[in-house]
Amino acid sequence: MRTQGKVCHLALLLLPFTPLGTNARGLDSVMHKLLHAEGYSATATYAVTLPQADDDIVYTIRLQQPSPSSYLIDWDVTTPSGPQQGFTSYFDGHFYNFRNKRLQEHHEDWDSIPLKGPRAIQHTVQFASLLPHEIGRTLESMAADTLHYSIRSTGHDDVTEVKVTRMAAGNMTDAEMTYVFDNATGMPREFSAEYNPGAISEQLVHAVYNTQLEPMLPTPLCEENLRARYPDAFENCRQSNFAIENMPGKPLPSFSLPLTFSDSGDRLSYTAGTQAESPTVIVLLDAESALTPRLVEHIRSAAERTAVAPSVIYAFVGRDIDFCRTALGGALMDGEKAVHGARSLATDCGAASLPAVMTCDSSGIVKFVTVGLNKHIDTDVIRMITLTSN
Repeated sequence: MRTQGKVCHLALLLLPFTPLGTNARGLDSVMHKLLHAEGYSATATYAVTLPQADDDIVYTIRLQQPSPSSYLIDWDVTTPSGPQQGFTSYFDGHFYNFRNKRLQEHHEDWDSIPLKGPRAIQHTVQFASLLPHEIGRTLESMAADTLHYSIRSTGHDDVTEVKVTRMAAGNMTDAEMTYVFDNATGMPREFSAEYNPGAISEQLVHAVYNTQLEPMLPTPLCEENLRARYPDAFENCRQSNFAIENMPGKPLPSFSLPLTFSDSGDRLSYTAGTQAESPTVIVLLDAESALTPRLVEHIRSAAERTAVAPSVIYAFVGRDIDFCRTALGGALMDGEKAVHGARSLATDCGAASLPAVMTCDSSGIVKFVTVGLNKHIDTDVIRMITLTSN
């Protein structure tokens, strides 16, 4: 699988070039079609290549986008622990996300904050970036940010190829992406990306859009039809507007994330329900937030003042390693670990806002949670660690 994915990716480079003026017009046409796509249904194969992994992780994904503001994403994957399935849907201010045997919901009339803005949960949830409208939004945003993105499009007889380079701090390339679009429909045919290219921690993704399929649900999308398609999720796994404040008493979700201070691509992995170090402090945070350095100081101060030394895991939702390392003062203290790219973990925990701090016991059960940064954070974390270790 690994070799096949790389061959497909390299094959994109062999297409003939056409003049730049035609390319610009072709890209504008494709973006217009992406942003206004309606009645779209397709399947996709999404392969992820991780460093030091023997095989790719391959997802089979089904996409339905009735309108630019509604969609259903259905996926399945085979893992060493068995098959996994999930779905995500958004329509009319209602968001549903099912994974790890938990159905999370957000409804605009209950709490609109997670559903507002360009980084709203319906735009950033896993696999939403494969939808035509989301691709159009992403390309628009990249084209407007010339400081961090370089875009080059190439027109061919039947496809338009778009290459994007993303620059990190220090003018270093931290991602290279390639999109291939059908000229007639404007819809995506293929997507590939290299994150941290050339580094030991390099990660590859490769998506191939396959044949069109019949819509999974009648339109317009509604909860009644979702319940009919996914009865077990709604009957047995539903947690309305699940929030991180509701995590105490529940197992810490599974995760496998790259270690921020590893130069060899090592990852920190945990399987829900297995034994954990006790007490463990999980800090969900954004490296680019102005609050983060202060929060780290408070966490370290609290850890030093407890009778039982905790294990601390800083889980950054972003992927910029330089930002993450800088937020921690360039080094880890004893008992600390740091991972990045942890947005999926934050989502699984119901963290609609950051920062958030959790403590877990030896069974991997979350005991206490605090959200935000306040003047009592040292005292709060000391109390959480002390009660968790008892």
